[in-house]
Amino acid sequence: MKTQREKTRLQDVSRRTEEPLVTVTAEDLMPLPPPLDHVEAKAPYPPLSEEQKKRVECGLDGVSALSLPKPKNKEEEDKLVERFLTGLRKLLSQNDNWSFWQPLIQSLEGCVRCQTCSDACPVYVASGNQEIYRPTTNRKSFEGSLTNTLRNGENSSLN
Repeated sequence: MKTQREKTRLQDVSRRTEEPLVTVTAEDLMPLPPPLDHVEAKAPYPPLSEEQKKRVECGLDGVSALSLPKPKNKEEEDKLVERFLTGLRKLLSQNDNWSFWQPLIQSLEGCVRCQTCSDACPVYVASGNQEIYRPTTNRKSFEGSLTNTLRNGENSSLN
């Protein structure tokens, strides 16, 4: 049985809580092809221990694939945010990202939020259509970060 879920809003991503934003169960995931389609053999990944939850970031869906450390204080959090923003600036810089810059900018500027890409996105479909994995949801949060932080003369067409 699929998990009953509330509509996830973009504002929910920024809330501070110990609970994950969504929970994805094995029943929510798309079926695997044969011979991997045996439901009884479908063992979901084990939940994180309480010690792991305190140590690594897992607030989105209760999973930590990258083991990103949780900041211990405001200074550490600010440092992580600044490193993330530096990465965004490099991603959107024609000089630093010359090989992928043009298609990236075209896809960011050309999106009209029609949602037709959602059914073609394997992450969104495989998650059981969880709203936080919808491509346009991620684009909105990405665009908001850009609008608020990258307008200081960077070499990007989004300025």
